[in-house]
Amino acid sequence: MQAPEKYRLALLWYLLVPVIARLFDYLPGKLGTGEDLPKGVALQWAQWCRKRRFFLGDRNVQPTLHNLTCPILAYHFSDDPWGTPKAVHAIHNAYTQATVEYRPVNPAHLSVKSIGHLGFFKPNTATPLWEQSADSLFAQVR
Repeated sequence: MQAPEKYRLALLWYLLVPVIARLFDYLPGKLGTGEDLPKGVALQWAQWCRKRRFFLGDRNVQPTLHNLTCPILAYHFSDDPWGTPKAVHAIHNAYTQATVEYRPVNPAHLSVKSIGHLGFFKPNTATPLWEQSADSLFAQVR
């Protein structure tokens, strides 16, 4: 991660998110999350994002990660500045009982300019990715 982005994220997670979430009792989606977030969710994200291992170091989350046994479909978007291949694999290595299928996605393959970190939830990329995800889920119950 380049230095300017590192400082921007530090400002976001150490100052802006905690202050704004407490001040308004929620975090407005206009700040980059896409949707309004309840105060507790925003504060938990801020806490996780201030840690090197993100939520992997949260002792309340660890048992869930270790006990999950269902297959996981994990996308990696080539233009995601935070969800790098190394980060994606580090997170999914914590799911010790689950099998993980990784699918790298390049925005050009979906005929979109960018996907980024939250593009999975945006209308311009949602249809093909959500269809693939639904197919994967339905295959598990057949």
